[in-house]
This record gives sequence, C-alpha cells and structure tokens, in this order.
Amino acid sequence: MADGPEQTGSVKRAAWRWRVVLLVAVAIVAVVSLYLIARFTRDDPVTYADPEEHFKYGSLGGERESGVPYWIWKVLPKVFPDYLPGKKYVKGTEYASMGFLYEDGKDLPVGVSKRNTQGIDRVFLNCAACHAGSVRETSTSPRTV
Repeated sequence: MADGPEQTGSVKRAAWRWRVVLLVAVAIVAVVSLYLIARFTRDDPVTYADPEEHFKYGSLGGERESGVPYWIWKVLPKVFPDYLPGKKYVKGTEYASMGFLYEDGKDLPVGVSKRNTQGIDRVFLNCAACHAGSVRETSTSPRTV
C-alpha cells in the first residue's frame, strides 16, 4: 500500500509531461503553418522609386499567371544555346541575341520584370519589352536606352 501515493504522483507527472509535449507540438505546428501561409500567399513585386526604372523593370502583374520561374529564365540560354540566334551563350546578356536590351549592373533585360509570388521569384514581360529602344548620338558613342 506504500506505492499508492507515489504512484499517483508519478502518474500526475507523466500526465503533465504529455501535456507539455502536446503543447510544444501544437506550437511547432502553428509556427510552421504560419510560415507556410506567409510564404505561399506572398505577392511581392520588385518596386522602383524612379518612374523610368519602373517603366523598364516594374511589374504589371503578369508574373502571377504567366510568369516563368526566375532560375529557369536564367538557365535556359545556357542549357539550350543551339536554339538562340547565333547559337552563342553570353553570360550576363543571355537574351541579347533575341533583341533584348541590357543595361550595366542589371540582372534582367529591359522590359522584363520580377515578382515573388507564391514563394517563387518569377519573371515576365512588361511594357518596355516592346516600347523601349536604344539610340546613339554618334556611331562611336555608347548607346542610351
């Protein structure tokens, strides 16, 4: 009969431990769920304060439905250079042979915008893809977009 009170105390401690384990598990599930909700409902366009930069690289929202994942966009010319005009891959100006304009220090050509939607960086064309061009003052001067 001496084991009776000790046994109920150990049962209470075991029940308390299970409650703590259950509470920690619920907290972990809640944190992971909140992270996944935040990540996969994200819709973050890259924004530009300068109107000219926004015209050339700003998002119009096409990335949501028709966008190409950014890393696929970057790797396609490297993987399939045979399908490019001139059959040549040039790092940093991958799509120049197709008529896209590039500016120094920019990762994407003029007319291509980037947006993080559903946790994936996606790219798509914007207005500047068709409505931007380059000019030179003389034949030896640098081009201006």
